[in-house]
Amino acid sequence: MEHVRIKTFENFLSETFTTMFIGLLISAVSAGVVYYTGLYTNMILLIASIVLSLGCVIFLSVAVRKMSASSARILFFVYSALDGVSFSIYPAVYSGGSILSALLITAALFLSLAMIARSGRFDMRSYGPYLFMGLIGMIVAGLINIFVRSAFMDIVLCWVGIAIFMGYTIYDIQMIDNYYIAETRGEIMGASTHAALQLYLDFVNLFVKIMRLIGKTKDN
Repeated sequence: MEHVRIKTFENFLSETFTTMFIGLLISAVSAGVVYYTGLYTNMILLIASIVLSLGCVIFLSVAVRKMSASSARILFFVYSALDGVSFSIYPAVYSGGSILSALLITAALFLSLAMIARSGRFDMRSYGPYLFMGLIGMIVAGLINIFVRSAFMDIVLCWVGIAIFMGYTIYDIQMIDNYYIAETRGEIMGASTHAALQLYLDFVNLFVKIMRLIGKTKDN
């Protein structure tokens, strides 16, 4: 186990958001490389990246308490690269302007939610179970809509998803306090990386939902 290096909460917060930003950057670069090399047309590669990225995120979430901080960070960056492979299909489907607009809207929304979360006006840390139930309900409804194929339901689910991940963003940012305490006590060595993973997932899911709402395909 690594030696517990005492750091201020401000340093821990900065480390968390920096790790999240690097993860997003790695995903963007990975998506760009796969798209411009034409590998996004390889369905085996796309399916393998989805399966491996799912395995990475599950392993990181489960084993984070036993992993060193450096190992957790490396695994998170590997996950980010794999996640980027699955996003390489977006430039092939949506126009560059739509992708940029969705990214800017997501970034502005995420920043606003971060400011709300750190303002201390209200505490959402007790709302985790409700957010999880909402997430499960959205996933089930999404699976049903695969067979129903309702465009209206798809739009509704996008808005519901945005609302859920807005809530999760505030929740996860406020949970950083708990991660900081866990790391200073030596309970979780890679606490900042685990917190960064949660924020990465919030940002990516917000982006996906917003992209589906405002995205214009290249066919239009």
